[in-house]
Amino acid sequence: METENENNRWDDFLNPEHESIIEPKIISGKKFSNEKLSDYKKFKPSILNKTLITVFGVGGAVFLCYICIIHKADFIFLFMFFLFAALLGIKIWIADAKNILIVSKSGISNNEFNIKWEDIKSIHISYISRGRMESDSFLIVKLKNGKNNVLELTKINFKNFLTDNSSYDEEVLGHYIERYKQLAQLDSLNKS
Repeated sequence: METENENNRWDDFLNPEHESIIEPKIISGKKFSNEKLSDYKKFKPSILNKTLITVFGVGGAVFLCYICIIHKADFIFLFMFFLFAALLGIKIWIADAKNILIVSKSGISNNEFNIKWEDIKSIHISYISRGRMESDSFLIVKLKNGKNNVLELTKINFKNFLTDNSSYDEEVLGHYIERYKQLAQLDSLNKS
């Protein structure tokens, strides 16, 4: 007979969505502690991801073309596939290139918002896992005026999927958020 605890584990297996909130904090360690910060830190889409997706896409197109020629398949299907591949390439190399997050002494900005540190009440990073292969993360910026700005970090995709280490990349983002927030606080203290 199954106990309540075993039922909960079975439910977790069937519905593996888990959310964790990552509080931005400074990471200790030689790599991060001794780092001299520039005027800003830019998080942008990984060039490795874009390159690998393009290589696999071109390889798939060539393979599909080969199959269509051998089997004398309908070329309308081939045309549709190339149209889809071209649109995907435009999205990856042009549209997604605009998805950049910049953390600086003045605040946090991207193509959707520009927020100054003095307007921010709190910042959280939500990491949602939907099993082994799928996860999303969001930057949640709560403002002093009561509004929230939510940015889907998955759209930026600043980590590359070959070295994806669960929520570690979000922790690195949180580290830089805290470091630049500290720099902004020091600057405001020095000005007063």
